[in-house]
Amino acid sequence: MQTRAYAGRLLDYAQWMVHQSVNLAFTVHPDARTEAARLQLNGLGRPADDLRRLRDTLKAEEVL
Repeated sequence: MQTRAYAGRLLDYAQWMVHQSVNLAFTVHPDARTEAARLQLNGLGRPADDLRRLRDTLKAEEVL
């Protein structure tokens, strides 16, 4: 159950980041702050890496 909650938090974060990225990409009122925020984006960050590692760990445990 703890793993499920952890995966849920990572997925929630990823969904939030995608939502924020779409908002930045398709803003109707572009300004200097929006452009600065857009330039700061570089993937989904460590939580996405953690989610991939969790997936790989669970896959490996399933095989054993």
